[in-house]
This record gives sequence, C-alpha cells and structure tokens, in this order.
Amino acid sequence: MITPKVVLPRNSFRTSLPPFIKRAYRDVRRAASFLPRQVVGTITNVATDKPVVALTFDDGPDPRSTPPLLDVLESKGAHATFFLIGCRAQRYPALVQRIIDRGHVIGCHSWDHRPFLAISAAERRRQLRACEQLPGMTRYRLFRPPYGEQNLASRIDTWRLRWCPIVWSISATDWRDDSAEVIVERVASQLQPGSIVLLHDSLYDVEEPRYEARDATIQATAQLLERFSGQYRFVTVPELMHLGRPQREFWWRRGSKEYFTKLIKTEYRQGEANE
Repeated sequence: MITPKVVLPRNSFRTSLPPFIKRAYRDVRRAASFLPRQVVGTITNVATDKPVVALTFDDGPDPRSTPPLLDVLESKGAHATFFLIGCRAQRYPALVQRIIDRGHVIGCHSWDHRPFLAISAAERRRQLRACEQLPGMTRYRLFRPPYGEQNLASRIDTWRLRWCPIVWSISATDWRDDSAEVIVERVASQLQPGSIVLLHDSLYDVEEPRYEARDATIQATAQLLERFSGQYRFVTVPELMHLGRPQREFWWRRGSKEYFTKLIKTEYRQGEANE
C-alpha cells in the first residue's frame, strides 16, 4: 500500500504561531529590509498624523477632460499631481503650463505609455531622457511607471537617471465605466492620512472605446473633495512627502499579457503618438 503524501499548506508553521510571534516576525523582517527599501523601494504613501492626502491623475494632459478637472480642483482649493505622457505633454504645452500655473505638480508617466517591462533598458532610458526635455518635468523628477509595472532592472534605470518612483496606496480603478458614486465609495473606504490616490484625467489605452470618457472621474473628484472638505487637505505629492515620512516598499509588478492584448488605441491617440 502506498501512503498518500501529505502536502502541508505553504508557510503552515508560521500560520500556526501565536499572533504576538507573527507580529514580532513581521517586525524583524521589516527592520531587516529597511536599508534595501530606502535604496530600491518605491513610495506608496506617507506616514503622517496630519490630515493630508494626495490625489494623482495619470495619462494626460487631455484637452477634453483635463481643463474641467482643473476647474473642479480650483473651486475646492485642492492641489494634485499629474503624471503626464511625454508625447501628449509635447503636443499640449499650453495645457501643461495651465496645470503648473494652477499650483499643481507634474510628473513623468513615460513617453508613450508602453509597459516598461516590455521594452529594452535602452528604450526605457531613452523615454525618461526625452521627458527630461519637457518644461516642468525635472523640478521634482517624479515618475510613475506605466500600468504600475516595475521590476528590479527598471527600478535601477530610474535610480540611475535620478527619477523618484511614486505609485499609490489607493486605486480608484476608474478605467472602466463605474459610476462616480462607485468610484467615490471605493476611495472613501480606504482613505486615511498620507494616502496617495490613483485616478486618471485621461486614458491612453482602453479595453473598450466607451471607457474613454472621463465624466465619472471628474464627478467623483468633485464629490470626494466635497465629502471630505474640512476633514482632509488635498495636496501635491511633494507637499505630502514634506509633511511626513515617505513609505518605501518593494514594488515588483508585471501586468497580464492577456490584459495588454485587449487594449486598443483610438485613432486620436495614435495620431498623438506619431507626432
């Protein structure tokens, strides 16, 4: 008779430990990783006791949706950080300047939004250097990798070129067709001091053309600012970092190839990239 092999759940020993030992184990691991995280870690949020959060917007600038969003932010006295696509920023310099003039901060979101893990190291560096030539990009040298994709090699490329990667602690997941109310509740349920929130004032790639409209995101931004008025102050990422201790984590992510194959570019965006 063959005795069946017993396969224990992964980390079964750790899961059976008392809670206080688990906490001690996590604390020791985190302490041991402190120095490496300071070198190759990526900022996800800020530890602070002040009532401040940062809204960030990716994939712009977009002449259809960025201006009304700027009006919403100004009407509520809020400031935000815009991670811009280089080829779009080059095409709409007046709109980029309007973002800066309203007191917002701009960062780099690559030149053409290709996943950084799907291109060569030389192409990654070329895109980052091209973005350095755009007005305002190098004031803070903030960078957000397209789709949040990053591995150690791409992180080293940004380190070599002195860019500071910023990701997020809350994703609004506003790239489909959820209503403003759904987006607001998704963010509100996770919001806390020091949060960095991911939103989109435009979409460079979409799964379906109907997802491209940014009305829900603009409405959700207005509702969030109204709902949390007096409870939180909405600031730029650099100001948020100044008001607390940036939290750096090992952020290694690779997007799904199946997801990328579903993405489409409209004729409008293809024309932008080719200019």
